[in-house]
Amino acid sequence: MKISVLFVVLIIRLNSVSYAQDLSRWSVSLSYGIASPIAGFQKAAPEKTVVYDPYTPGVAFYNGFDKQGNSAAKAGTFFSLGLNYLITKKWIVFLDFGNTTNSVNVESVMDYWKVIYGPVANTVQNDYQTMFALTGIGYKLKWKKLDLMITQKIGWAIMQFPDYRFGGWINERPEAPLQSFMVGWGIKASYFLNKNIFTGIAVSFTTADFNYSVALRVVPGGSTIISKSDQVSYRQLTTGIHVGYRF
Repeated sequence: MKISVLFVVLIIRLNSVSYAQDLSRWSVSLSYGIASPIAGFQKAAPEKTVVYDPYTPGVAFYNGFDKQGNSAAKAGTFFSLGLNYLITKKWIVFLDFGNTTNSVNVESVMDYWKVIYGPVANTVQNDYQTMFALTGIGYKLKWKKLDLMITQKIGWAIMQFPDYRFGGWINERPEAPLQSFMVGWGIKASYFLNKNIFTGIAVSFTTADFNYSVALRVVPGGSTIISKSDQVSYRQLTTGIHVGYRF
C-alpha cells in the first residue's frame, strides 16, 4: 500500500516537473497608449502657480511658475518595453523600460494674466519628457486563453529639465535632467492568439517627485537674479494596448 501511494506521488511529481520544463518562462511585450496626469501633476491653478518678485512686495510682478502641486500637465502618450520571467505558474518578475510625454497647459496661466493685467508676453514651456527603468513582481491568474496579472514595480526615472520662458525671463542655471525614485502599480490583461503571441490592455499608475531649482534673470540687461527651488510631483495613469511574444 505504501509503495502504491509513493508511486502515485512520484508520478504526480514527475508530471509537474515535466509541465514546468515545457512551460515557456520568458516573454517580451510592447505597450503604447494614453498618459493621463492626475492630482498635482495635472492641476492648473494660475493664482497659485504664478510666482511674484520677492524683492518688490505688494507688486504683482511675474517671474516664473511654481510647479509643486500645480504642474499643469496635459494628457499625453506613453511607450514601454517589458521583459518578463515566469518564476512559478502564478508569480512573475519583470523589467519595464519606457517613457511618457506630456505637454504643459500654459493657456490657463496666460488667460489669468490677460484678465488681470492685459496682454502679456507668450509663455513657452518644455514638455514633460520622462524616461523610466523599473523592476517588479507580478501575480498571474489564468483562465483558458486569458491571463490577468497584477503588478508592483519600483525603479528610477529621469525627466527633461522643465524649463520655461515668459517674456524676457530666462533660467541661468544649468539645465541638468531631473532624477527621482519611482514606484508604481498596474494590472494587465492578455489574450493568447496562439501558443506564443498575445495581446491585450494594460493600466498602470506611477508616482515620483522631481526636485529642481532655477535662477531667473531678465534679458537683455537684467542684473537681478531670482533663485527658487521647486518640484514636479509626477502622478501618472497610463492606459494602453500591448502585444507580446512568449518564447
